[in-house]
Amino acid sequence: MSRLLEVGDLRVKIPTSEGPLYPVRSVSFAVDKGEILCIVGESGCGKSLTSLALVGLLPPRARRSAERLLFAGEDLLRANRRRISDIRGNRIAMIFQDPMSSLNPVYTIGSQLVEVFVRHHGGGRAASRARAVELLEKVGIPSPSERLGQFPHQLSGGLRQRVMIAMALMCDPDLLIADEPTTALDVTIQAQVLALLKRLQREFGLAVILITHDLGVVARMADRVLVMYAGEIVEQARTEDLFARPCHPYTQGLMRCLPGRTDAGRLGTIDGTVPSMIGDLEGCAFAERCQLAFAQCRCGGIALAEAEPGHAYRCLLPPEQSLRHLREAEE
Repeated sequence: MSRLLEVGDLRVKIPTSEGPLYPVRSVSFAVDKGEILCIVGESGCGKSLTSLALVGLLPPRARRSAERLLFAGEDLLRANRRRISDIRGNRIAMIFQDPMSSLNPVYTIGSQLVEVFVRHHGGGRAASRARAVELLEKVGIPSPSERLGQFPHQLSGGLRQRVMIAMALMCDPDLLIADEPTTALDVTIQAQVLALLKRLQREFGLAVILITHDLGVVARMADRVLVMYAGEIVEQARTEDLFARPCHPYTQGLMRCLPGRTDAGRLGTIDGTVPSMIGDLEGCAFAERCQLAFAQCRCGGIALAEAEPGHAYRCLLPPEQSLRHLREAEE
């Protein structure tokens, strides 16, 4: 597979009355064509802001910086606002968490789908409506021609999310960013939407960045995984390697929270909360919540270390030591 997206040392800074907030700190990763990359972590770890920084949709006061941000060989750091607008929604599409707040309540489904296609590809409205009907049918919406005249409030949550997926695919993008696309849906509909995304990814040959806090979703969907904590990547690996050998204590804590992971039958927990990301962080951001932390964990920066080719983690402990603690906790 060839490289589609390259991100190097991505940072986001937001000024606050208490000092600068750094929700994304030196994040680097890459996405290949046709690959599904999952970014996982607790709420407040910087997952969504990372995705918004990629497409220039940060809050007004937020500032993005990076050493490298390449999409299909094009330097997005040098691209002006108009060029970013041309790429966003066309070659890079995004699905947001809540379809009800993402769709405009005063415009019909058809007008919103057609607007995307006309903005990026021009052409007549008849061709645009035909494309909209085709995609509504592909995402499993019954009577697609009739749906074009309906408003968002006339559809269920599951159908609204399918409309969002159709809208994202209107211009045949190369990269689809899905920011917790099943959060607002019930469990049955979640499974249907995820199966739909997987099918469409294969059919269209899309690269996908899927943001989630659900490791069950990761196991079903991802080729590779980034685990984020306090704005940093603390572990990255192929999915099967991450589940077989989680090296960072935070990743191991997330694993213990999966049902059926412990012999005692109780769900694991991670004590404490994500630290404040105002100002600089010294040492490991997870140290205050980590049962294996020692004095050196709180001093200086900790770089990503390679456990094996393609599997890196940000911890001073050797993987064998932290894995032994995980096995003991699961017994």
